[in-house]
Amino acid sequence: MAEYSVKVNNELIKAATGSKSNLISIHGNSAEFSVRKVCEHLFTISTDNRVIEVVIVSRSKGNYILLIEGDYYFVRPKTKLEELTEKILAGSESTSQSVEITAPMPGLIIDLMVSQGVAVREGDHLLVLEAMKMENVIKSPINGIVSQIKKSRNESVDKGEILFVLKKKFD
Repeated sequence: MAEYSVKVNNELIKAATGSKSNLISIHGNSAEFSVRKVCEHLFTISTDNRVIEVVIVSRSKGNYILLIEGDYYFVRPKTKLEELTEKILAGSESTSQSVEITAPMPGLIIDLMVSQGVAVREGDHLLVLEAMKMENVIKSPINGIVSQIKKSRNESVDKGEILFVLKKKFD
């Protein structure tokens, strides 16, 4: 059975997958689940007589942006080995690492909520992107400092364009 830690926005979820069953644990509560691939970017997750559609909006360097029931989630799954390796290397990591925040879809920036040099926490709202007449809040996936703002209000962006660069802040 393969075990994973999945960080969804600011919440850690444990999951285990096997040939006969899958198990997920959130806040100490466990449940079996099944996953079905509908097409390349659409999956359904079934658990406890409930079916949830999951759309992969963006995938880059092991990070995912998922659309689940109208909300966007920044997700980074890690195997137990990746988690252990990260802990070992954490002491030797440079504190100047940066993360690029990209547009998950084409749209129009209708609101910027941060400015350059501002400290942000994981989950803080960075901007509002209007796409297909819906307003989508883009949130910070990490604790950090806004080191660069690449786009401005009322500017159109394409999927994958860099919106911000955040400098990681190690607490």
